[in-house]
Amino acid sequence: MSIFHTRAPALFALLVTACTTPKVVGEGDSTGDATSDDPTATDSASGQSASAESSPDTDTDTSADTGVVPEGPYVDCADLGPGEGTVGPGEPGPLGFPIYACNPRQSGEGEFKCCSSDPATADGDLPAYEGKGISGSTPLYADAANGAGTWGMCVRRADIPAGFGLLAAAAADCPIPCNPTWPSGDVESVCGAGRACCQTFELGDRDCVIEEGSTMWRPVTGADIGEQTVTPVTNWNAVAHDTHQDPNGTVCLEYAGGEPATTEFQECIRHLTVADQRGFCMSFQSASQCPGNDPTYVDACEAMNG
Repeated sequence: MSIFHTRAPALFALLVTACTTPKVVGEGDSTGDATSDDPTATDSASGQSASAESSPDTDTDTSADTGVVPEGPYVDCADLGPGEGTVGPGEPGPLGFPIYACNPRQSGEGEFKCCSSDPATADGDLPAYEGKGISGSTPLYADAANGAGTWGMCVRRADIPAGFGLLAAAAADCPIPCNPTWPSGDVESVCGAGRACCQTFELGDRDCVIEEGSTMWRPVTGADIGEQTVTPVTNWNAVAHDTHQDPNGTVCLEYAGGEPATTEFQECIRHLTVADQRGFCMSFQSASQCPGNDPTYVDACEAMNG
């Protein structure tokens, strides 16, 4: 099932906006990306050493948080041109979006911009996107903070009609990010009445954890950082997961004024996510029309459950 065709008109009908009552937002323009590629360095997200004992995945650093765009799913939006559709590059994957992600911290900008699809806030409230009249908190990785995260999608913003995207200068005309796991009322508050929130990227195998006393794998969240009741134990370091946002917690650390021992930092990292909580607002009349919600679709964690 494909959300997008290869040309802009399909996107015009699908990407939507919430209400447009002016609203001023404050901080959130973070762009920090400094971290060590030393696997024994202290991990700010857990306050622990990111050693082989605390993370089973320290073999190869695939995180763009080191300042180097990794091989694999990441692409540079500056390399894309007229031959691509409104979102790109490549044909749609199982979720209806191209499978290739871009890194907002590193991707260049030309005809396409790397637009974040992560609506996360430090306190778990809804994202108060600039000019959208949403009651909530400052987004950490979207809107004015579009360049703070490490996951996004290349979008030709000229294809998005005026008013049908974000308004903040850092992400003007980018599609509106949302969380596919939100209750329907929250999706409506951010996306608009009768709209759906569709997941943009697939989970990877390393995005899954299993809780003590359970036999079922599920997507990891920041609330699992440092917990000894999940396997594998995660400290959210650069190589811990396939699609995690803010590896090493650098954005949360900046949000907390550089102090990892604060309640602000701890609350922020609890709201970090992997790909199952990142999406774009779509004009489907039902969330069931999102390919990720099709009963036949099996994500990585579900596949591990057999």
